[in-house]
Amino acid sequence: MEKVIKPCSHMSAALNRMARGEKHGLWLAYARQHLKGCPRCQQAFDAIVSLLNLVQEARTAPEPET
Repeated sequence: MEKVIKPCSHMSAALNRMARGEKHGLWLAYARQHLKGCPRCQQAFDAIVSLLNLVQEARTAPEPET
């Protein structure tokens, strides 16, 4: 069974923007502070970053020879 990781409802968009590398804006500053005290959102953020890293690795991996 897959584990469902759900951030706080008001944090989804900010976590995605942070995971993609955005660093500016009042909302993102709030999100960074929120992450410090919310294990659920921190877990979701870590999962998003891991997923984005896997996608990036897949995009840059050499194609297998046939």
